[in-house]
Amino acid sequence: MKPIFNLLQFCLISLLVALMPPVYAAEDKSNYQFVISGVEKPLADNIILFLNNLTLSCDASDGMRDALKKQIPEQVQLALQPFGYYQAQAEQIDIKPANGCWQVEVIVAAGEPVIIRSVAYEIAGPGNNHPQIKDIKADNWIKVADVFNDSDYQQLKQQLRQWANTYGFLDADFRVQQVDVYPDQKAADIQLTFDTGSRYQLDDVVLEQQPAFMNPLFLR
Repeated sequence: MKPIFNLLQFCLISLLVALMPPVYAAEDKSNYQFVISGVEKPLADNIILFLNNLTLSCDASDGMRDALKKQIPEQVQLALQPFGYYQAQAEQIDIKPANGCWQVEVIVAAGEPVIIRSVAYEIAGPGNNHPQIKDIKADNWIKVADVFNDSDYQQLKQQLRQWANTYGFLDADFRVQQVDVYPDQKAADIQLTFDTGSRYQLDDVVLEQQPAFMNPLFLR
């Protein structure tokens, strides 16, 4: 069965939906604002970030407001996918007059998160026995039976990049970097293969300078 989603990049953290969550609103930097309820603050904040890409003028007609409503569910889904929620729904959307403009109230149901079902993690190449890279273990960030969180997945990849830059494996790259998400099964399969490539060695350094400009004090 082919995965419905093939995820390469996203970001942030995952939290469970509370039974009676508080309401979160965007800072009033414009004349209208989005108010999110039904999910915890980190999720609500990311939803607001996505919704802020939508525009609504204070003199918007009924048709314009209806058009905005139709765009909100997709933005809610995209905003919660990095947290592992792939079946999120905007259960209720209300646009009400407020402070001479509009307040857009969205009640969100995050649904059940996607769980990591399998992790295929491999370090390949000449540097795979380097002492420091052995400390970069996948399950420090991504572990079977945990909620899939794209931020953790990206942190693991960043650790590998930093190791390569620090120890001179400048050709290192990801041979495979794939996350297959199956929302109906609430499962995610991760494949990550990092090829270290060869290590660069610094050759002899030779400094040359005209004698007239050489200061004996610098040669001591």
